[in-house]
Amino acid sequence: MEALRIFQKNKIATDILSLKKNIERCENSIEDLRKTTVIKDQVYLSSNISKNKQSIEIYQEKIGELEEKLELLGNGQLDDEILSEIKQNTTKVDKKNKESAIKKEKIDKNEQKDKKKSQTYFDNERDIKYQARRLEFGMIREYERFWSIDLPEYMKQKLKGMPNNHGYIWKGIWFFGEKNAEKGPCIMHDKQRDSSYIHEIYSDEHVIYRKIGNSDHNYQKEFVKSIPKKIR
Repeated sequence: MEALRIFQKNKIATDILSLKKNIERCENSIEDLRKTTVIKDQVYLSSNISKNKQSIEIYQEKIGELEEKLELLGNGQLDDEILSEIKQNTTKVDKKNKESAIKKEKIDKNEQKDKKKSQTYFDNERDIKYQARRLEFGMIREYERFWSIDLPEYMKQKLKGMPNNHGYIWKGIWFFGEKNAEKGPCIMHDKQRDSSYIHEIYSDEHVIYRKIGNSDHNYQKEFVKSIPKKIR
């Protein structure tokens, strides 16, 4: 079960990272539109700035939903959902395989009479196999990427003593503590090239601070930004 949780956590973390990049692109686009001296049509500029702001709101809402899902996942509240999803996917695959076998049997019997139907079947069969290979390749690639990341040894050791709602963000992957979750927000430490950041994720907002000081216990926090989360 733990392996499935880790796979889901990293999948969600990858989606969050992608959404954040989309937000960054929209923010850059807004900045470029505001600075441009080439386009004189103010209506056009205002309309495109507004569209980018709307996109940012949508991306932020999706990030909030994924972060809520991460919290539930970390607390083990989505275990039943994960197992149910696997069972449903397995059932769908079995059903498709049976349907494919039935189709193949029927087409084999009528192959000489109706070559067109036979060709249609093989086209569909090829597409099903292609989609299955594509899905399998994507899962293997993400799995290999996860295991190829060399997490610093000191982080590994600290994660052993951390609660499950605390951890580190390393190369875009979220690593959570191994102990039971504690009450309070999800707190993630993110060490970047320019500085270290602290993400505090509450039920209604995601607050990001810049860490001032090298000690893990004696440091100050400088507010960077707050991302509101949609309350359901």
